[in-house]
Amino acid sequence: MADAARYDIKIDLQGLIRLLAKNLYTETDVFVRELTQNAHDSIRRRSELEPNAPLGTIHIRIDALNGTIAFTDNGAGLTESEIHDYLSTIGRSGTDAFRQELMKKGRQAEVTLIGQFGIGLLSAFVVAYKVEVETLSLQSEQQAWHWTSEGQREYELASGTRTIIGTTVLLHISDTYRYVLNSDELRKSIKKYADFLPYQIFLNDERAPVNAVNAPWHLNFTSEYEKLQEYALFIARRFPDFILEVLPIELKDPYPVNGVLYITDRRTLDENATGLVDVYQNRMFVMSNNRTLLPPWARFMRGVIDSPALTLTASRDTIQMDGIAREITEALGNVIVRHLQGLAQSNPTHFEEIMKWHAFHIQNMALDYNDFFDAIAELIPFDTNRGPMNLQRYREQSLRIGNTGGYDIFYFRERSSAAQFYMLCNEKNLLVINAGSIFEDEFIEKYAQRHPDVRLHLISGAGGDILFERLTVDEMRAFQPLEAEFRKVVIQNMLNELRIVRFKPNTLPAVTILAGDANLQRELQEARSNIRLSGSLRVLAERLLKERRVPITIQLNADNPTIQQLAQMAANHMTHNEAYQVAIRAICSNAILLALHLITPEMAQAIFTSSNNTIKLLIDQTEQLQELQGRLSATQLALQAKEKQEMETAQREQITRSKHITCMVALPFNDNATFAYKSVLFPALRKVLEQHPYYWQVARADEKYYHSTVHANVARWLRQAHAYIADISDLNANVLLELGYMFWGKEPWQPVIVLQREQSNKVDLADLGGIIRITYPDVHNEHAVDDVATKLKAEFAKDQSIQKLNRMKEEHYLSPFLLEDKGARDEVAKSLTEHFPSIESFVQAESSHVKQLVRNVPPGLLEYLQGEMAKSLQEIKGHE
Repeated sequence: MADAARYDIKIDLQGLIRLLAKNLYTETDVFVRELTQNAHDSIRRRSELEPNAPLGTIHIRIDALNGTIAFTDNGAGLTESEIHDYLSTIGRSGTDAFRQELMKKGRQAEVTLIGQFGIGLLSAFVVAYKVEVETLSLQSEQQAWHWTSEGQREYELASGTRTIIGTTVLLHISDTYRYVLNSDELRKSIKKYADFLPYQIFLNDERAPVNAVNAPWHLNFTSEYEKLQEYALFIARRFPDFILEVLPIELKDPYPVNGVLYITDRRTLDENATGLVDVYQNRMFVMSNNRTLLPPWARFMRGVIDSPALTLTASRDTIQMDGIAREITEALGNVIVRHLQGLAQSNPTHFEEIMKWHAFHIQNMALDYNDFFDAIAELIPFDTNRGPMNLQRYREQSLRIGNTGGYDIFYFRERSSAAQFYMLCNEKNLLVINAGSIFEDEFIEKYAQRHPDVRLHLISGAGGDILFERLTVDEMRAFQPLEAEFRKVVIQNMLNELRIVRFKPNTLPAVTILAGDANLQRELQEARSNIRLSGSLRVLAERLLKERRVPITIQLNADNPTIQQLAQMAANHMTHNEAYQVAIRAICSNAILLALHLITPEMAQAIFTSSNNTIKLLIDQTEQLQELQGRLSATQLALQAKEKQEMETAQREQITRSKHITCMVALPFNDNATFAYKSVLFPALRKVLEQHPYYWQVARADEKYYHSTVHANVARWLRQAHAYIADISDLNANVLLELGYMFWGKEPWQPVIVLQREQSNKVDLADLGGIIRITYPDVHNEHAVDDVATKLKAEFAKDQSIQKLNRMKEEHYLSPFLLEDKGARDEVAKSLTEHFPSIESFVQAESSHVKQLVRNVPPGLLEYLQGEMAKSLQEIKGHE
């Protein structure tokens, strides 16, 4: 096209400036940001050109009567050529030119300039019909200039009258926008856009600056504690949330980023929710509630981010998600993950609380983002039968099946049945995870997929065979009559399937298990109440729940004495009385209530009827018993005679005290009145006396009965004890009576220790010489046992009679605490202590003999325990 000609595009500038301004900026008050930013850059420029420049300030003044707002700074000002080149040319920036000049000198890193595009003055025409600029340049102090524009193609430039170096920008506000003349609204805009500018900004004649000047990341701190406190205070002032954790941001790589993030207490079920941050660039506000700068999984995070590296749009009210922003997002994600990992190690309790609070988002997003999943998968706490536990600790403690290596994870899905499954698993020494909440079972399954050495075992539904042992054919034949009775009485009304198996504990007659597809039932329940789903889908879920019932299987325990008794009665055709039928229904009702499955109206009615029948039967039997009471006088007299005889026998008994020291403790039997004796005081005493340096046995008379009557039993304990302790805080009659027995019946070398809470009414025992009086704190918190034990240990150490008795001991009591500390289960520890009361007797016993006395000890545990106790004994002897 050789004959083509070239022409200039013609632009009608009439009104173009106003059009650009109104379409470029979305916020009416954006002129505050642009004009304070220009003032900031001008002050920065003067400080570079004039080493002894005065302290930079910005003054903003409202003249509501004349409808103007003036922005005044003491910066470098503008020369005549700069007015033409920068102020009057859209797209050219004096700040940018100065930045290029500094870069040539290699000094860009020393000076922070905010301006970029040379279009900031356009923002004034969003609200103003005319703009005037009065300026005096540092470089031409003799000549001030006055520039005027109404947003048209022409502007006026005349000599000015200003005598002080700097610039004043005067906005004549249009009638439509006169609301910006309100000082409170303008103050909010200054705080919003320029709160962190390093120069004080004054409004009208106020003597205090409007802006804070510095954020915490602009300050220096003497300690990490002071720093975290200041960051937390900053967040508390700026955001309405409750702060769960504070994360200062101080990134150098790959780009400089400062600010603060925090874990919020706010939770939302919205799947489109994101983490929110307020974005700044070089101290100047860009936007609030940015949803793209944090990783998509960080929905639980909020905060403020300031980075000079971010790329802004032309209007500078949002950021561009370019390669730089994506690298910053990745870096922030790494900071969050590292902080969570560190918190899990340094403060696991606080970490578990945060993870539970945000479990919905954290587990949901971890399922979608593999990198996040791999970083936090082993840190997330799950409910287990041994308390909250993450997968890392679970792998360390869980039972491993066979010798094939790897790890076994046991879990169930029915959250409402947790108590039942915990009880069953405790008896089999299985560590089990309650994965009944949304996403938890998927989380565990994904963990197993990404860890080939992990084997999953679902113990609910079809996986119940782990807990339940099948019977032999002959055993099943013996239970067939009972099975027929159960099917006839309850299956048709309440249940769908029945199995007779054996399981632990044998105190449970029956449990119920949902079918394998119960998880679908749970998902339907969640869908029914999920407000994010359409109404038609929720109605469909509701209808499916009503029409579809999950099969419930009742498991009868062949090892339970009640079930065995009912089976014998069924075999002997003794099933037609009312009590038998009521017992069957009650067993099923209790099993269903234990598991807390979804109870249908029909099932609820059956349970209610069973409960009423049980109550009626008890009332009827009570009436029959009352009729018999009149005939029992002779029997009662005989029992009283027996009690008297046992008391006399106990007094005549020749009691041989143990070689280890036994300390009898008298506490109120009704221990729920004012102080938790069983949960605080008694454990505290055992914690002090059953370990180093005493190794005494701490016992109550109601722990073991040598006689059938209370008085005879107490007398036996009093005679075999070496030391006595009585708590008189509540003036309990039984305790005071036992204290009298202790004092008048003791030998001279036997100490009697009287305990009393600090806040209880004091009792005067001054006349009873030889009593050791000790007070202990009245505490009611999670550390109560430790607090009381600390006080008691210190007081015991001061008393010479206690220390003298301690030196008299021949052997050391084998406390269950010592065995449990080495890994023995509670029932094993108690059984070993009953047969071997001292460490010496346990260590010296033949392993074969111990195994005959104590059953159900895991292989190798007994030898390990004896070895550990032998080591402990050597250490004890060395200390003594």
